[in-house]
Amino acid sequence: MHADLKYSNRIYRVGEDELYGVHEYFEDFGALWVVYDYEQYSYEGRGSLVYWTGEKLIEIGLGHCSCFGPLDDWEDGVPVQLSDLLNDDIHATELPGSVIKKVKELLFPEVDD
Repeated sequence: MHADLKYSNRIYRVGEDELYGVHEYFEDFGALWVVYDYEQYSYEGRGSLVYWTGEKLIEIGLGHCSCFGPLDDWEDGVPVQLSDLLNDDIHATELPGSVIKKVKELLFPEVDD
């Protein structure tokens, strides 16, 4: 099975632009699913990505210039406190609301907003 298809049902895009190559990182970092919001410009881009390992939630900034790509900082991910997401503590994370909303839907499907 092609890698894109293998992971397509576990990659959630909540922003405007497609982020290519995400599936390549799943097994290396133990990601069970990924949520991202990404904007691509001419030679640069910006956005946020969160992945869930089953034990922890990791945030990765997708900002980049033409010198490197949006996924080059995957190894520099920062843990996200689940309590901050549940409490809607907007000061505790720089994640866009669209990413937070989808992460909450995936982690806590029984909790209504």
